[in-house]
Amino acid sequence: MAPVTPDVNQRIQELRRLLQKASYAYYVLDNPIMADAIYDQLYRELQQLETEYPELVTSDSPTQRVGEKPATGFVSVGHNIPLYSLDNAFNLEEFKQWQERWQRHIYSDISQNSEVNTEYVCEL
Repeated sequence: MAPVTPDVNQRIQELRRLLQKASYAYYVLDNPIMADAIYDQLYRELQQLETEYPELVTSDSPTQRVGEKPATGFVSVGHNIPLYSLDNAFNLEEFKQWQERWQRHIYSDISQNSEVNTEYVCEL
């Protein structure tokens, strides 16, 4: 295990602060302060650092909890066509793994005589 340096500790604290602020702005204020891709990138960096330095993992870390309590007043919206998240797939291999899981799930819910058309939309 690598020794914890002040720079590592400082970066972890900075990532937690940024991610907590972004999560609060997104879920509570309904006013995102960063793109989803940036949030995901910072989150992955924090995950990696916490994996390398498990002694620095804390219960209040964004990697250890789920979002914020959403703001009240939002109307619930149903979708005629299901929307599925790519589960933060960032490369072709992760996408293929997600696609295999999704196909097993979706094909278990339809008859073998049905045709399934899949359409992907990508945010760059």
